[in-house]
Amino acid sequence: MNIIYKSSFVQICYTPSLELMEVVWSPYTKKLFPALYQSEFLTFFKYQNIHKAQNILVDERMFNFNVDTELQNWVHNTLKERMKFFSKKIAIVTNEDAIKNKMQKIRIEHAKQLNMQIALFKDKNSAKDFLIKEYHVDSN
Repeated sequence: MNIIYKSSFVQICYTPSLELMEVVWSPYTKKLFPALYQSEFLTFFKYQNIHKAQNILVDERMFNFNVDTELQNWVHNTLKERMKFFSKKIAIVTNEDAIKNKMQKIRIEHAKQLNMQIALFKDKNSAKDFLIKEYHVDSN
């Protein structure tokens, strides 16, 4: 796994052999504001465009920024615009409260509308299994 981007808010790593990109949000996200969140989100797309990872793992367990409805709509529209560069499967590692959160359910519905496989997990190993197991089977 190679670190390809790191800021105070997020670290992005890429494992070429697994076509796996990991996006790990830090606890400093509580200091984010909407424009900076958008900038970090677009930075992810920059690296996704370069590496074209098929598997994305997003670790939000330490994510502390409130993504309001307007910003969530921006994320959805941005995903729609850039789907040709996007992955096939996304695993989001989050805490129990977030799994029950209405915003997470909306996010999953948006992803399904874009024909992406997306799932929420409480631990990173389960998330990686979701992404990688089928990838290894498909690669053979």
